[in-house]
Amino acid sequence: MIRGIVAAALGAAVLTPSAHAATGWTPAFPVGLFSVAKAVMGTDGTVVITGLFYDGATNHPAVQVRPPGGALGSPQIITQSGSTPAVAPRPDGSFFGAWTDNGAVVTGILPAGGSTFTDLKTQPVSATGSPFGSVVVAVDGQGNGWSLWVSTQGGAGASTGSLSLGERPASGAAPTSQLVEANGLQANTDTTVQGPQLSAGGDGHLILGWRTNTTNNNTSQTFTYDRLALRPAGGALGAPITVDQTLPGDGVTTGIPQVAVNATGAALAVWDRQQTGVTTLHARVGTTTALGGDQNPVVSGGTNPHTPRAAVATDGTMIASWLATVGANRIQVGRYTGVSWGAAQTITPAGATAPGSYDFAASPSGALLVGTISGSGPCGAEAAYAPAGAGFGTSTPVGSAFDSFCGVPTVALGSTGDGVMTTNGSRSGNPNVHEAAGFDASPPVLRSLSIPGTATTGTAAAFSVQPVDIWNSVTTFWSFGDGATANGTAVSHAYDMASTWTVSVTATDTLGNATSTTGQVSVTAPASGGGGGGGTGDTGNSDQVAPVITAFTATHRTFAVAKAATALTASVKRRPPRGTTFFYSLSEPGAAALAIRRELPGRRLASKRCVKPTKANAKRKHCTRLKLMGTLKRSGVAGANAVKFSGRLGRFALAPGRYRVTLTVVDAAGNRSKRPTLRFRIVR
Repeated sequence: MIRGIVAAALGAAVLTPSAHAATGWTPAFPVGLFSVAKAVMGTDGTVVITGLFYDGATNHPAVQVRPPGGALGSPQIITQSGSTPAVAPRPDGSFFGAWTDNGAVVTGILPAGGSTFTDLKTQPVSATGSPFGSVVVAVDGQGNGWSLWVSTQGGAGASTGSLSLGERPASGAAPTSQLVEANGLQANTDTTVQGPQLSAGGDGHLILGWRTNTTNNNTSQTFTYDRLALRPAGGALGAPITVDQTLPGDGVTTGIPQVAVNATGAALAVWDRQQTGVTTLHARVGTTTALGGDQNPVVSGGTNPHTPRAAVATDGTMIASWLATVGANRIQVGRYTGVSWGAAQTITPAGATAPGSYDFAASPSGALLVGTISGSGPCGAEAAYAPAGAGFGTSTPVGSAFDSFCGVPTVALGSTGDGVMTTNGSRSGNPNVHEAAGFDASPPVLRSLSIPGTATTGTAAAFSVQPVDIWNSVTTFWSFGDGATANGTAVSHAYDMASTWTVSVTATDTLGNATSTTGQVSVTAPASGGGGGGGTGDTGNSDQVAPVITAFTATHRTFAVAKAATALTASVKRRPPRGTTFFYSLSEPGAAALAIRRELPGRRLASKRCVKPTKANAKRKHCTRLKLMGTLKRSGVAGANAVKFSGRLGRFALAPGRYRVTLTVVDAAGNRSKRPTLRFRIVR
């Protein structure tokens, strides 16, 4: 019987992932939204896709959720009318979302494992006027949800816009709001706030970016101000900082600052600026306490750099991406490590067509994912990935080409380096094809591991685990320590001899990425009726000498399968010889087990395990894998022993091929012998 269970959850178990995870994209799968706004990925690999869902009459803001290892769920309508939800992952596996609805800003929590938002709360609106457009959101390291939105107000011949920041504390306290920039109505003047940007990290570090336009309706002159605001963790939001501006007639155009901050408050803002036909990139780097001066240019090596994106890794590395002309239109990425911006890397596209629109995502560690759309008819999606601190490989096609239209892609990266990309376009007469594909960059995770702590010889013990891979299917392999193996998530095994066995379980995804863990099973012989049970513990039996096997051999190493069956269990009495006979001598009586395994071709994975050849592992090194066919159990006597073997296990005939037989003997006290092995071959 099984006397205990250890490692019911992974807890203290040691997991060993692949040394170098292989990466790859899944086939594209359909998205049920009419228009996709963004995809985000949670800490456990859950994907949330936001957009509009068309119910046959009206578009509704909605979300679709895909759990790790599962399928994309059906669209869930968030509100009947309003803005598309903006969503950000929280550290506990849930998601924070915010949207406008009937003149209010609404926030909600999509719980871990859930499919839609719950616990809806209205954010206080501190500005005069009504929230307008979409909300921008971010989540800090404590799980506090931050939202940023524009409010508008109109009057006679004038209008104005204001910017507000909201906080929904992770503690469950009531949401709060504050004005970032308040602009009152001025006669004959239109003031607009555009393109709000928000990034959060650590205990509440924030950096905000936006643009304010002021137009005199009498003169049609427009003044543009690009601004930032900083909030250190635990501090107050600072006053707006103007980092660039344009004046009437100066021939200057600028981009809205793109912002990023990490857990320690390292902050980055980057934007483009064009003057007299020359475009340059500008950046401000520093912390949420203070940013440094304008750095211009960020990098060199290309012309017309524009449409930048920003990220900051946990080690403080500042990362920027942008489109530039490098012979042709290309995506470039540069890094700032505290001294200067290094030379930019140009991402090489897979095809000859230059990329158009693109999206950029970074994991906290600094892994990067860039998704692009190239061409105009046909057109297709590509993506390039860079591990943390490393360069990009060549861009890889994602999904199938579209016919004559491609929309803007979106990409997201999780903390494990796994990612997702959404694409849309026209195909086969359908003008609104929306798809997504997954990027697999990590090995499976082992959950709910159950290994028995104790067991008795001859009684099957149960083993189970729930492996989860974010994007691909998984095979599970068990090694029980005594030479026996099994495949599957729930298996059983009966040990023939008493000992402490180390059990290993390995989960491998279709890319060959593997995760392993081990546990120990203490196996003892069944207790005897007189209380003198066997085993190697303190049982009153002083025998601690293992049986010694000598002269392990066979009459024939090459033979054909005989017609008669070989009994799986038998006494010492002799039977008519069939096939071959295994001979061995023992120093003392004991339970003998002859485990028969077939030699089969295999491929060696990065985890060193030899597995069945597949198309995915065809280029890996060849190896010989052993498949357990069965075990012959006999009662061995002191001295010479013989086991007749017809080439059958019970009535099951072994196929022609090469095999190995391993002999193990356990005496009455539970002492286990060494395990000699013989090779033999079965022919037709």
